[in-house]
Amino acid sequence: MGSTEWVGLDAVRILFDLLHVADLAGVDFQSFVDLLQRAAEDSGTMSLEDEQLDNVVPIQMITEFVSDFMHALDASLASIALCDEPADAGNDAD
Repeated sequence: MGSTEWVGLDAVRILFDLLHVADLAGVDFQSFVDLLQRAAEDSGTMSLEDEQLDNVVPIQMITEFVSDFMHALDASLASIALCDEPADAGNDAD
C-alpha cells in the first residue's frame, strides 16, 4: 500500500458529476465512494479500517472505473448506431 497514489473526494465528486453517475447508475455520491473503496479493499489496495483513508480513493480504482465506464458507453453507442460508417463516408467530393 505504500506506493499507492490517492485521489481526494473533491476530485472524485467532480468525476461523479461530470459522468452523471447518479443519473446513469442510480447511486448517490456516498454510495459511489463506498463502492470504489470496497473495490480497493477487495484488490488489497486499501483497508477500510484505516480511518486516515476515509476521504481518499486509490487512483487505480478511478482509472478502472473510467475505463469500464468508457467501454460501456462505447458499447451502448454502438448498439444504437444506424450504420457502421459516418454519414458522409459514401460521398465523393471529387
